[in-house]
Amino acid sequence: MGFTMKVLVEAYGCSLNRGEASEFEDALEERGHVLVSEEEADACAIFTCGVIETTERHMLKRLRSLAGREYSALLVCGCLGDISIEKVEEVAPSAIVIKAGEHKRGLELLNAENLDMSAHRIRRGAVGILPIASGCHGRCTYCVTRRARGELRSREIEVVKSRAKQLIKGGAVELQVCAQDTAIYGQDIGVDLFGLISELGNISGGFMMRVGMMNPRSLNKHLDMIMDMFEHDRVFKFLHLPVQSGSDRLLELMGRGHTIDDFLKVVNEFRSRFGESMLSTDIIVGFPTETE
Repeated sequence: MGFTMKVLVEAYGCSLNRGEASEFEDALEERGHVLVSEEEADACAIFTCGVIETTERHMLKRLRSLAGREYSALLVCGCLGDISIEKVEEVAPSAIVIKAGEHKRGLELLNAENLDMSAHRIRRGAVGILPIASGCHGRCTYCVTRRARGELRSREIEVVKSRAKQLIKGGAVELQVCAQDTAIYGQDIGVDLFGLISELGNISGGFMMRVGMMNPRSLNKHLDMIMDMFEHDRVFKFLHLPVQSGSDRLLELMGRGHTIDDFLKVVNEFRSRFGESMLSTDIIVGFPTETE
């Protein structure tokens, strides 16, 4: 079993990052390690984000502070190590940088090499974050996340179902299904999002599912299938669809792969099928060459 360590785990950024951190915490406790505060810890794992410069500066400041405590192990997980490893090494020379999505290696470094990541203890909470994939097919010119996360890597349906059951058993009444682009789930393993949601919907218990961000380009390729997925009784009629800009010229410069008409096609279909619904989007302001 190895020795017991007191570990501080911190997570920043997107739901996917926080979901992976939650899995990491569960796995640590299953192995016998103890989750503690910064003052009590003798090891630390920080799930970093570097999506924008402001966030990167905050992460580096936090890493510098943690490095000053001289933990026996400082694990830098998440995206920042892949995006700016030189800066990480500058502020925390002794840190161990782990590639985004490969946090199981951190367990090995904490003497947990024989742990099955699918066999977590129950974590209590009304909202359970459920990662289903990492990586994307995008080529957005402004995005550093893809550099960190790489190509699409979907989790097998049975693995996702197992984690969902654990979260529900722990009291989750809302499952937040997350990925960098949920619409492309399963394309690398021969399944799709509709099939996954159908399988999750068969799990017993009083819970609902909120499906996370989808890119317009990806969703349009599978519009009928995705809209059918939203018909499921256990799926919130909530669509997170980033438009990023109202200019087709800027969208092309951004490498988004969609036009305003593509975006509106999805929005109109969603609203026509689901009158009681919620739409969330993201907008980038001040992109190079944008006019007043």
